[in-house]
Amino acid sequence: MQRILLSLLLLCAIAPAGAQNKPIEIEQWQVSWSNTQPRDPALANDGRIWFVQTYAEPNHFVGFDPKSEKFFSSTAIPGVTGSVRHMVYDAKRKSIWFATDSNYLMRARLPN
Repeated sequence: MQRILLSLLLLCAIAPAGAQNKPIEIEQWQVSWSNTQPRDPALANDGRIWFVQTYAEPNHFVGFDPKSEKFFSSTAIPGVTGSVRHMVYDAKRKSIWFATDSNYLMRARLPN
């Protein structure tokens, strides 16, 4: 039992070092809103990414399509000051849930 545990610990210690030798391709897309911060991306079942442009007044809920590489939706979030936090996709309701610094739990229903 101790040999198995020791072997697993050694594998865990060695694996990350080998993985670091492979380059990772990083792509980026400039958002068109100034003085804001994109936060908390959530991936919907259709492959689109939703995030929030926060620290803007008002905050905006934004959609991005990785296939077309285009932003396709921007909706003001009413009554939210500060930041939006921790977005989670709910496939059953086709919605994204999130919380805010202004003390709200919110749900955004995604378009069809």
